[in-house]
Amino acid sequence: MLFGEHAVLRQKMALVCSVNKYMQITLTPRTDSIVDISSQLGSLQADLHSLKTENAFRFVLQTIQHYRPAIDSGFNLSIQSEFPENLGLGSSAAVTAATAAAICSWKGLKKNKKELFCDCLGIIQTVQGKGSGADLAASIYGGIVAYQMNPLHITPLQKRYPLTAIYAGYKTSTVKVIQQVDRFEKKFPKLSKRIFEDMNICTMLATDAIEKEEWEKVGKLMNIHQGFLDAIGVNDETLSHIIYAIRRSEGILGAKISGSGLGDCVIALGRPGKSTLPFQTISLKTSSQGLVVEKI
Repeated sequence: MLFGEHAVLRQKMALVCSVNKYMQITLTPRTDSIVDISSQLGSLQADLHSLKTENAFRFVLQTIQHYRPAIDSGFNLSIQSEFPENLGLGSSAAVTAATAAAICSWKGLKKNKKELFCDCLGIIQTVQGKGSGADLAASIYGGIVAYQMNPLHITPLQKRYPLTAIYAGYKTSTVKVIQQVDRFEKKFPKLSKRIFEDMNICTMLATDAIEKEEWEKVGKLMNIHQGFLDAIGVNDETLSHIIYAIRRSEGILGAKISGSGLGDCVIALGRPGKSTLPFQTISLKTSSQGLVVEKI
């Protein structure tokens, strides 16, 4: 997430991008009714007719349940990820989109990108109660995407710039953070409305700046947007320390929380010259590649 966290759940615009760290799912049909799932998170083997929710694979299992009427036999599902499982980075959206696409390809369910997106958004919302679909749009369409929930708006932007992700070392459940922001909104309704409107203005300005490749302006707008996230209570001391430290690095144009907040990742625009931060740091590039389906 580059811009629009939390505001996107209030029908505002967001900017989200896919990055050059990929998740690959391989589906191999079986002749029996066993579903065998393997990944870095562990493994699961169960009968197709008695699948139960397992927390580690809840998005995958819900995707299988969604397409269950079309599935008449078991299969092996191998999940390989190029980024550590402790990082958020839209991994739930990516695994949902990839699983859905694999099943649709296997069973001959013809879905265009928008139809697959709508299926997957429903799956994600079933699992976690709420979900904007912004990271899902990036997973499916690729590139930097201007996104709005309602009315649905998905516009890929054909521009690129290096990014750096810094993991805080812990995460807070997205659902819990959303609930906290909801409480803030109820307590300060007029103030919240103004903040989310200003977030939207910030996102629109950033969209225009990205189209014009005015990257210094994009960085400054990221810093401004971070102030809004701080105001609604999703920042903390550790994230602030990371943000201010990385902003001082040569080569960094701006930095902010990426995602719901209260942990997980800070995203910085650019590459730091030298970083002595005692946190996991990952160099990223925005990627034009979204969902790709290959039959082996």
